[in-house]
Amino acid sequence: QGSLLEIAAYTHNPNTGELNYFFNSCYKMIFRTNFVINMCETWETTSTADAALKTRIEGEAKFLKSLGYFWLVTCFGDVPLRKTLEDHYVLQMERTPKAEIWTDIETNLTDAITKLPLAKDYASSDYGRVTKGAAEALLGKVYLYQGKYTQAITEFTKLTSAPYDYALASSLDDMFIHDLKT
Repeated sequence: QGSLLEIAAYTHNPNTGELNYFFNSCYKMIFRTNFVINMCETWETTSTADAALKTRIEGEAKFLKSLGYFWLVTCFGDVPLRKTLEDHYVLQMERTPKAEIWTDIETNLTDAITKLPLAKDYASSDYGRVTKGAAEALLGKVYLYQGKYTQAITEFTKLTSAPYDYALASSLDDMFIHDLKT
């Protein structure tokens, strides 16, 4: 198993291939989301449908950017913060303190929540797209990882009341059964 065994045994080092791949993949995702956000800022819409699409796409990009930074900060701590498209040379950037990374994640998720639709507002062909509920859940998880328990409870509680219809599974066994009827 090579370097995978190193990760499992906590004997990995900076040359472990899978960790380098993971780190680089997160920054590729962040670069791409910054590109999308930049394009949204310059997109001059001509219809209300285009304006709604622009808003949703920007919300999706901010969610994905936050997810990438969530993975980076929880795995590596202080990492370079690439706020704009121009900040794409990670190797030449200083590491940003975790507190600033967490703040950026919270800011992007809060904005994404205002831009994303509810799951029920998507057509069936858009199944799997980022929803307002997904952004609320990730924001709750961000608060939880920082020890902001009151704020985490507030975010998670929102998901169990209108306009959301999420609920916890009644049994852990339900998590491993695929219901073919749905």
